[in-house]
Amino acid sequence: MSQWQEQDDFLARWLSDELSPREKAEFENSAEGKAYTRMIRAVDQLSAPVYDVYAELSRLKNKIYGAWQQKKTKTLWMQPAFCYAVAASITALVAATYFLLRSPLTTFTTTPGQQELVVLPGGSEVKMNAASTLSFNKNTWKEQRELTLEGEAFFQVARGSKFVVNTHFGAVTVLGTSFNIRTRGGEKLEVFCYTGKVNVSYSNANQDLLPGAGLRIEKGSVTKTWQKTEEEPGWVNGLTFFDDPGVPLGEAIEELVNIFGIKVLEASYPDSLTYRGFIRHSDVHEAIEVVMGQNSNFLKYEYDSENNTLRVLSIDP
Repeated sequence: MSQWQEQDDFLARWLSDELSPREKAEFENSAEGKAYTRMIRAVDQLSAPVYDVYAELSRLKNKIYGAWQQKKTKTLWMQPAFCYAVAASITALVAATYFLLRSPLTTFTTTPGQQELVVLPGGSEVKMNAASTLSFNKNTWKEQRELTLEGEAFFQVARGSKFVVNTHFGAVTVLGTSFNIRTRGGEKLEVFCYTGKVNVSYSNANQDLLPGAGLRIEKGSVTKTWQKTEEEPGWVNGLTFFDDPGVPLGEAIEELVNIFGIKVLEASYPDSLTYRGFIRHSDVHEAIEVVMGQNSNFLKYEYDSENNTLRVLSIDP
């Protein structure tokens, strides 16, 4: 029996160009390899459909390899028509898998209230906070460890070549370290270094951060720096902190939306209001109460738990 019949993941490794030159040559010169090569060339003439790459690849892998991974096999006699149908199905699945494996962009997205751990090629880990998007080019990752972030994430980077995180408001560059990036709406970027050394570039400037140091950039300028000692960001353990001197109330409300998926139907209050403290992710009622309670002299709120909606209104003087 040939190795491509014995190895469950052989076709997947061939499609993703992970075979050795010898393996590739032997397979592509075989009858089976020539048939698959003709099929791929035909597929390559078509336009690739739009897919959620990560979800579709996982689904297709389960379909294609699920049966192959069973320890016991059975021999089935099939009618010719059924054989053709199975062959057509396999062809479609292999073609779709080819498109997915060929697509260079890998994207991960979290919804409000969801957190996700992403393990990157090479072993670096990213803990994504709610309502965030992370993407990178898998085809160039070995030569260029570079990705894009919208939202918030905690990075633990394995040592290696330069590692770059791009955001709308600046880039963060490291070799091997752990750090947190927060970029939410508006023109704000917050970076905090936990271990190693981080370089933050923005506008026409850049700044290095050592362990325990953080900075906040707004509209191209540093508006806040701070020092504190901790091993990882509070949100990883269900607490989001807004340290002294606090943040605009709108930013705290935006975080309520990210954590709990709240829909804000109305928000009318003075721009000068701020919030300093923390939000506990486990209790939406408590979280709303502490955020609004700190400004209870200036506003009132109505939270509909059934529809998960919030109204924030100024108190008339």
